[in-house]
Amino acid sequence: MSTNKFHVAIIGGGIGGLTAAIALSKRTDIQVDVYETAHKYTEIGAGVRLRRRSWHVMRALGLEEPLSQLVDVTSEDERAAFTFRMGDQTEGFTFFQLENPMGALAFHRADFLQALSTHLPTENVTSHFCKRLISYTLPPLSSPTAPIALNFKDGTTSECDVLIGADGIHSAVRGKMYRDIAAAAEARGIDEEGKRLLEMVDPKWSGSVAYRGVIPCAKLEAISPGHRAMEGGVNYMGQDKHVIVFPMVHKKLINVVAFCSEPSKEGTTFDGQSVQEVPQSELLEQYAGWEKEVTDLLKCIEKPSRWAIDTVGPLPTFNFGRVVLLGDAAHAMTPHQGSGAGQAIEDAYILSALLTSPITTFTPRSTTTTDTNGNPERQITTTLEEALKVYDAIRQPASNDVLRLSRINGLLYEFNDPRFPAALSPVPNPGLPGDDSDRGTGTGDDVEKDKERLKQMGEEIKKNWEWAWSADAEKQKDEALRMLEERVARIPGRVGVHDN
Repeated sequence: MSTNKFHVAIIGGGIGGLTAAIALSKRTDIQVDVYETAHKYTEIGAGVRLRRRSWHVMRALGLEEPLSQLVDVTSEDERAAFTFRMGDQTEGFTFFQLENPMGALAFHRADFLQALSTHLPTENVTSHFCKRLISYTLPPLSSPTAPIALNFKDGTTSECDVLIGADGIHSAVRGKMYRDIAAAAEARGIDEEGKRLLEMVDPKWSGSVAYRGVIPCAKLEAISPGHRAMEGGVNYMGQDKHVIVFPMVHKKLINVVAFCSEPSKEGTTFDGQSVQEVPQSELLEQYAGWEKEVTDLLKCIEKPSRWAIDTVGPLPTFNFGRVVLLGDAAHAMTPHQGSGAGQAIEDAYILSALLTSPITTFTPRSTTTTDTNGNPERQITTTLEEALKVYDAIRQPASNDVLRLSRINGLLYEFNDPRFPAALSPVPNPGLPGDDSDRGTGTGDDVEKDKERLKQMGEEIKKNWEWAWSADAEKQKDEALRMLEERVARIPGRVGVHDN
């Protein structure tokens, strides 16, 4: 293997994978190999939004300057992040304004990834393209520091000491990891646990599809002068549907994502192509009867694509042996908090902080203890494995909580949360064909009750999002490093912090 501290392989060159590579490169004695399926670093999808918490991570990694060229970063004062409107009627109305420190920084995904890839150091980071991982093989327990063997579709092989699965929602690393965990459970006679773990390998449909498109602001301005979507993010809400829009690339483009949901089908398998170009007429039919602001936006999307929104987890662990998961491979979530990229960035930041810690080494510590019968028993441990366990202990509950909150916000956006059923209408609602939801007439007490209920729902949405700006990832990093210190202190025969 390598004479370096240790050798890390990252499967997947998306936002999470490249952030991890950049963060790990701060230690030049760690060799990093990034394996990407495509022939270059590229991202699927259009827009990505970062809030203050994620932005502070990019700043800590020295990426503030290149990323600032892609967005307008002014101050961290409170500013509008989203306008929430009732949109599924001919006369929509605003009922809540979400404001938070910095608002939300909107990037084009391709530009964001390009900024990351151009800042990959070449001294200790090597990129490998057209490399699709098929499987990997862990070393036997009798050789705990032997390398992990990697097998690629093109027939080539490689080795590493640490394997990071950043290979997205259809992660090959997750599949192999959970088959290994299930096999270990079955070997202990816990067959039902093994079956349960295997069921977590494949993504599940959320019950929602999203119609996506990117439109030039100039095109929208021509048919709808002064449209609010050109100035900031808007969430147009309705029963079982909502439309998210926000400007990006210095307000030259608008990202549009229109969701349609069948809540009863959550957890099933989507019947059809996961991504498919569809006729514009299909998109317009879905939002017939919605306010003109919405239909004007959708008419600008000439070739919409329809995406099945799949999710992963919540998984019980992101770690097995010297293998870890991050980003969508670990917790692919619905996009209803716009936090998938931010969570991948935090995963990469915390994991890299642990791996680059001076007390994380790959030097085996041989100790002798006694087994349950009082016989001498030799154990071999490394602080590296402890670092990976700490990553799991910190990031698994944190990111799974964001996954949970994102799902709840999706229910709120489409009036499927039982606490806030279909809202009444403060303006007369003509009704849509087949619409038997609890809608008001726009008169009398219904109006006041509805306004209060919508306000409460807006506050609930904001509360679910406060983690993204009320705390800093540095606190989580400090907690992780403290936990690592405590775990390493319990390893018999350990070396000191400065002895490696």
